Amino acid sequence: MKRLYFLFILLSAATLMYGQTKVGSTAAPFLSIGIGPRAVGMGGAFTATANDITALYWNPAGVSRVGGSAAYFSHTKWFADINFNYAAAMLSLGDWGTVGGSVTILDYGETEVTTIKEPDGTGETYGAKDLSLGLHYAMNLTDRFSIGGTVKYVQQSIWNTSASTVAFDLGVLFLSEIYGLRIGATISNFGGDMTMDGKDLLVLYDVDPGIFGNNDQVLAKLKTDPFPLPLTF
Repeated sequence: MKRLYFLFILLSAATLMYGQTKVGSTAAPFLSIGIGPRAVGMGGAFTATANDITALYWNPAGVSRVGGSAAYFSHTKWFADINFNYAAAMLSLGDWGTVGGSVTILDYGETEVTTIKEPDGTGETYGAKDLSLGLHYAMNLTDRFSIGGTVKYVQQSIWNTSASTVAFDLGVLFLSEIYGLRIGATISNFGGDMTMDGKDLLVLYDVDPGIFGNNDQVLAKLKTDPFPLPLTF
């Protein structure tokens, strides 16, 4: 009966977690793209491992256990000419901890501008790009417990419209004496909502199309909805 009860609890928890997913309803989904071949090859189960420079992404507390300084760069060519780039560097300060910085860029490339009157193109192009700049710090509080944090600037842009915000990551790592067991936890992308803004949202609006003789060229601005960041725990 205990085993059946435990199985029921696990299934209930899994159902609850699935019901709280926010797929397709968040801004900046590029923040959920995994970093590093080792971590990606492990399906992202790297929060407790966190023993190289890619821990800056998975669990910033882990870089204080790496020892020494390091730098990392990756370039991934995706479908539809989308490029994903990540660069990071970390510097060990000894007993003062470890500092680091990172840059993430998702570039969607250039697209030709077309209109109803000019379906073959106007001669202009526009681009879309996602950007994240992060500053990291981690330190060992004891010989087995580490803590780390990240503050990052997040921006999404398309042509002349963009949205930006500030977000935070927090991670902890504990090295136990039980068969080398490592226990880690992180909360990522905790920050404000993102709302698109820019001159592309300026339009000419007719307040009442049913009235003749009024000003049908009132300058107005479209209001866009705010979207939260992809919070991950």
